[in-house]
Amino acid sequence: MGVPGWSRTPAQNGAIATAIAALDGASARSFPGTTREVMAAVRRLADDLSGVLVTSGTLNAYVVQTGSGLTELRRGLRLMIQVDRDNTAVATLNVDGLGPLPWVDAGGVPLQPGRLIKGRYYDTILDTLADGSTVAWRVQAGASTLDEIPGLIDLRQDVVEAAEVTLDKTAAAIAAATSAQARSDEATLAAATATTKAADAAAQAATSVAQAGTAVAAAAIATTKAGDATARANSAAASATQAQNAVAIGRVTRDTLVDVDGVVGSGLGSSLNFPDGAVGEVMFGPDAGYYAKTGASGAGAWVLKTKATVPGLDERTKDVLLTKSITDDITRYMQGILGRFNGLQGFVWAAARDSLGRVPLGVTKTGAVAIRRNLVRGLALSDYVEVWGDRAGRIALGISKRGAVTIRRNFVRGLSMTNYIEVWGDRAGRVALGITKRGAIAFSRTNLLVSSLLWERYGLRHLWTVVDKNGRVGLAINYRGRLQARIDPPSWVASQREATLPETTVIALGAAGTVQDVVKDKEFYRYKSTPDGVTMPYVMRPAYAGSPSLLDTTSRLAIHISYGQSWRTETLTDDIPAAVADIGEPRMAMSLGRMGGSSQKIEPIQTIGTAFQTSAIIDLAGLSMSRGANIGYAAAQALARFRRRDNARQMPVLEYCHGYPGYTWEQLKPGTDPWAQGILMHAAARIQAARYGKTPFFEATSFTHGGAVDGGGEDYFQSLTEMVAGYDALALNGAGGTPLHFFTDQTAASIGQGQAQLSYLDQVRFAVTNAARVHLIGPRYPYPFRDNIHHTGLGYTRIGELEGLVKRKVLDLGEAWDCARISAIAVENGGFTLAVTRPPGFGDLAVDTAMIEAAPDKGFVLKVNGVIVPIASVTVSANLVRIIPVAMPASGATVEVSYAFYGRLDIPPGTHAGAWGNIKRVGPPSSYFAGETVDTWLCAYKSTLVV
Repeated sequence: MGVPGWSRTPAQNGAIATAIAALDGASARSFPGTTREVMAAVRRLADDLSGVLVTSGTLNAYVVQTGSGLTELRRGLRLMIQVDRDNTAVATLNVDGLGPLPWVDAGGVPLQPGRLIKGRYYDTILDTLADGSTVAWRVQAGASTLDEIPGLIDLRQDVVEAAEVTLDKTAAAIAAATSAQARSDEATLAAATATTKAADAAAQAATSVAQAGTAVAAAAIATTKAGDATARANSAAASATQAQNAVAIGRVTRDTLVDVDGVVGSGLGSSLNFPDGAVGEVMFGPDAGYYAKTGASGAGAWVLKTKATVPGLDERTKDVLLTKSITDDITRYMQGILGRFNGLQGFVWAAARDSLGRVPLGVTKTGAVAIRRNLVRGLALSDYVEVWGDRAGRIALGISKRGAVTIRRNFVRGLSMTNYIEVWGDRAGRVALGITKRGAIAFSRTNLLVSSLLWERYGLRHLWTVVDKNGRVGLAINYRGRLQARIDPPSWVASQREATLPETTVIALGAAGTVQDVVKDKEFYRYKSTPDGVTMPYVMRPAYAGSPSLLDTTSRLAIHISYGQSWRTETLTDDIPAAVADIGEPRMAMSLGRMGGSSQKIEPIQTIGTAFQTSAIIDLAGLSMSRGANIGYAAAQALARFRRRDNARQMPVLEYCHGYPGYTWEQLKPGTDPWAQGILMHAAARIQAARYGKTPFFEATSFTHGGAVDGGGEDYFQSLTEMVAGYDALALNGAGGTPLHFFTDQTAASIGQGQAQLSYLDQVRFAVTNAARVHLIGPRYPYPFRDNIHHTGLGYTRIGELEGLVKRKVLDLGEAWDCARISAIAVENGGFTLAVTRPPGFGDLAVDTAMIEAAPDKGFVLKVNGVIVPIASVTVSANLVRIIPVAMPASGATVEVSYAFYGRLDIPPGTHAGAWGNIKRVGPPSSYFAGETVDTWLCAYKSTLVV
């Protein structure tokens, strides 16, 4: 624990900073070492604040390990972080494995795609957001550039900052029109409003728009060539200046570089009334590309930076004939992504149903907002101010830039929308665009002028656009009122459907529905639904009766390997709990099997008592727990169940085990028969993936082993090192491919053994040393045994479920896992204080004597020279354990402190391990057992220290 974890109370730092031996009465000889440790802690803190930290993790779940080693989070913690990749969605930050938290900008807005840029530094402080309850990592204004859309524009925060959907903002914007310091979005709104109210000025501005094709040109020409209009309407002139300034700090768009028909300002080259550093774009012709302005406003020049235009666009929008078939297609797509009236009883507006038929968001007739699981923030709309209308044309719902929800009832301006099935409004609360019941698209030119900043992110050339997730403009309405479309509207809409169906996840949740499309491709069938349907996409092989089917939401088949001795390989055919006996995941979990004798039934490959029969391997999907599942398969099914509960994307997993009789590493290492049979099974897994048209992705190996007997001469840490090296040498994902993750557990003392072995401590030490790839889920001592060695079906299921949860956290969420273990110990206040690590997502330390019988002193033992020191009390708090002996050992005595290491020889079979304890951390609800939780217990421990 570093400087951030030190206490303001001096006496408390003895237990907190145990590495600094600043003890009362310490000898002078300890002072140099103590000083050096303080210096080292300060240096680690300096590194945390100076940009040494670099993120890791996967996708948009950023992970960072500090030098100080935080063990708890509190408001005001500060870090300087360099990111290793751009973010593609809302980002989270997980510091020192303490759990992912939102990563927001200085205004509390979640960091949207592209706002974290690889290689940049971000000054980040832990803070509580405006709602008073949300804790987040906040990037400080001025410390980093968070206002860029990569390769596009320099879009300042105040340009997109928008008020709540209310008419009051319109009046506020008009009042602010005389101030040069007014916010740029208010200036744009004021410009449009002032133009509407000043008829002469508005007419002149409209003429300018027609000449230049952009709102910027309208403002500039209204200022320079329409002096009489400016003189008659000072408010219009002020608004024009404000509009010009607003765009000056954003992006300037012109059709050509040179002026059109000699009109100054119609081309980008002569549009010089913009500040130094402004970004411009030429849309057409040989000069098309991005430019940067050099020199002060009114002087300088535009310098070409790149010939590329809007990223991802192969051609510009063009006028097209809007046929009935095209409008039907567009209407259907718009309804699907932007919400529609769903005919819900008591609601005036509801968002489009997901593929399970659920409505995430709705507005009741009384104006209340019904939100399912806080999906307003989950929709990532925080970059925009968006409003929707009900079917009667009223603005029913608005979402502010901060994610707040505002309701507008009984408010109709602009078009009469009684015959419309969908309407959209501008940021002033006026109806801007609608789709009629006949499929036609209608809009209000005046209202859309104000909403241009809402929809158009690429300049002011169009009044209204729809931009897809790749930055392509699919549909647009220009200033002349013509609908424009990108390339071919039906194909564009179809591409959006393909992008939003299988990749989004709700379809992967197991929804039932009518199959709309069946394609036979070689050995398997593919099923999917129409874009409006709810059928889950999956593939089925018709090779044999009762053919299994796998989810078809990814091109990869994740492969999880199990290895080890009988604890890992044994199937759950006996003692299986009735509550889980029939559980199976037919589309998410698959194993390797073979045809069984004359019955010709698919059976799991046997892993106990006989060598594998690896010939004629076939797939076995949806294996139920009572038909031959083991720990690894229970983990694969639990992983699918946790994903489904989290509404996360489902991906099928192929899990198999290749460790049969072998209880020492010598019997399992490369060159042995179990290892050789495993190589054959790895090859079979590749074949199975190909049969479903998927690429095999070897993701993880789970290793459960008995350790090494004390005095046997085996270096168990080295054995584990060889195990990892053996799999790495196989290069299962190809040379230079993604390395495997390893999931292990801590062995329990066998019944009749009476105490743990030192190799059990090596298992924890190995996981801590190799934390990036090796993840010890916890100890196995609390789970019931059916004999003197093996667990019951209940025990195996609980271990497998914990493993599935840890895989979810590590493989899916990118969290840094550390088991619950004793990480430090200090002598203080007449006793011993032990610090315990907290895995992400688990609660405070707790004592459990219900699942397992009470151990003496909760499993803790103190010894001096091999003699037990009686303990008066053991108490636990959030992250600490306090042990008070009856009599404190003398100063200078060497004390052995242990937990779950010593037990009894007389523990009968069918209960718990021979050495155990009662300390655990409570986890999330179980996916297998109703009303129970998935807990991780404190690992066995033994160490010494001097009093």
